[in-house]
Amino acid sequence: NPSGIDGNGAGPFMVESIDTTNMEVLVKKNPNWHGSEPKVDKILFKKIAAHDKDNVAAISELADGNVHILDSYYGFERDTYKNMTGVKNEFVTELVCYEMSFNFNNGWINGSYTPLGIDDPSRVEEAGKYVRKALSHIVLRQEIIDEDARGIGEPANVLMSSVCNGWRGHDDHPVREYSIEIAKSLMEEAGYDYSTDVDLTSEITSENCLFELYILSTYRCSKLYRAASIVGMELSKIGIYLAQHFSTSVILIAPYTFGSPIPPPPGAPGDNDSDLGGWDLLFVGLSRDLDYDPTGHFDSASIRPNGDNWCSFPGDTATLNGRSWDELLEDYTSTYDFKERMEKVKLLQDFLYEWEPVAPIYYPQVNWGFSSSLIGVDWVLLEENLQQWEKVGFSSNTDDEFGLPSFIIVISGTLAVITLTRKKFK
Repeated sequence: NPSGIDGNGAGPFMVESIDTTNMEVLVKKNPNWHGSEPKVDKILFKKIAAHDKDNVAAISELADGNVHILDSYYGFERDTYKNMTGVKNEFVTELVCYEMSFNFNNGWINGSYTPLGIDDPSRVEEAGKYVRKALSHIVLRQEIIDEDARGIGEPANVLMSSVCNGWRGHDDHPVREYSIEIAKSLMEEAGYDYSTDVDLTSEITSENCLFELYILSTYRCSKLYRAASIVGMELSKIGIYLAQHFSTSVILIAPYTFGSPIPPPPGAPGDNDSDLGGWDLLFVGLSRDLDYDPTGHFDSASIRPNGDNWCSFPGDTATLNGRSWDELLEDYTSTYDFKERMEKVKLLQDFLYEWEPVAPIYYPQVNWGFSSSLIGVDWVLLEENLQQWEKVGFSSNTDDEFGLPSFIIVISGTLAVITLTRKKFK
């Protein structure tokens, strides 16, 4: 009901009223809440307009004490809240990894078209591993973060961010450093000879390259588009020609990759009518697809993109210390003790790091600004929409600390303000 008279809640707060004219929603403490009593009495969601692209007005409200939390929408830059009196900020790593996925139907990526794979068919998968690792070493991760993520992000080493449940402390994989020399040495392991196979001092074209690749990205996410563009410019440094970089919507990407039973139509889009299964490098952001899975339903289908057109898996005979992926996976899924599961999922991440079915690029972060007097905010839970609001309060018990007897949070999804009227407490 627009008045909120029939509003109920399943958490620490419930609806008291809804004002559709002023775009306000007021919630209050839920008397049926089974947990600890909230440290604030009410929360007011209030829509406000964004008057400028740099959010100067909203940020000024935070600086003046009229707003007490600005969500990540208002913290685009790393230094947004720098040197603001009474204001802190928090960089929260999201449970997402931006990555470059490899199409295993491509003979150069899976190793079957490489000199090593042709000369010794028993080493095809090994040759493919060298090529994929080489491609990972030409990713300018920090530059992508600095230029396209406005400095807000962390270079990724595996597909699971350290903020995933239980993962911190279990991850000792280094980030693959940007190095043309390392990339070239790996390509040489795959059988390529830079003294005879390609002239890196000349412009790399479709006629004089080691081989060519097609890149697919989404323009919906400008960060991924720019990451794809940067990697595309690096390919020629190791003798690979970028045949095409095409960017489209997420919906249109799916037929080319995820679960597609056949390759894309010849030449759609562009001149991509080879028999290699279509697009070769996909820049995408995935969440938890290869991460620690608390439900125990981690299986090979979780490795995505997948399907006949995009088989993102290193192969049936690849092993880690003599154990195959299926063996490691069965061992992991049959274990229910949390600590044991974390150790065994690490072996799965070791396998992925070694065979690299995808190349992690970086973990995006968000920048929250908030009053330095706030307590009880769990930033990871806030990003997951699971913040325990009953625990949020103030470090002081005075009424005039903020100049207003209210606690205001700006939320970007609806450009809303949340006002929490405060009780005195210590």
